Amino acid sequence: MNAEAIKDKRAKRLKTILRQIAGKILEKDDELIPSVIIKGKGEILCYSPVKKAFIKIHRGTKAYIVDDTIDKNGRILIYTSSNHYVAIEKEEIEEIGFN
Repeated sequence: MNAEAIKDKRAKRLKTILRQIAGKILEKDDELIPSVIIKGKGEILCYSPVKKAFIKIHRGTKAYIVDDTIDKNGRILIYTSSNHYVAIEKEEIEEIGFN
């Protein structure tokens, strides 16, 4: 998959996540996206590709997986309920389903 196709796939999934959070799922949305939670207590530093910097995220925050493809640093992309788009190690999250 080329870079443009990956970007389009992520954008489509992020739009679905935002509609799901807002309670406005459309018929064209293929699936509901299960939520995850960032494990532990306290804060974790996560890389924000939007800000091109590390930001603090509270552990226990609900999130959704945008892209589960593991990058060269062992991270996946998630969108948090605190409106952050970040890369995080897959071991740091746990699926909680449709809560």
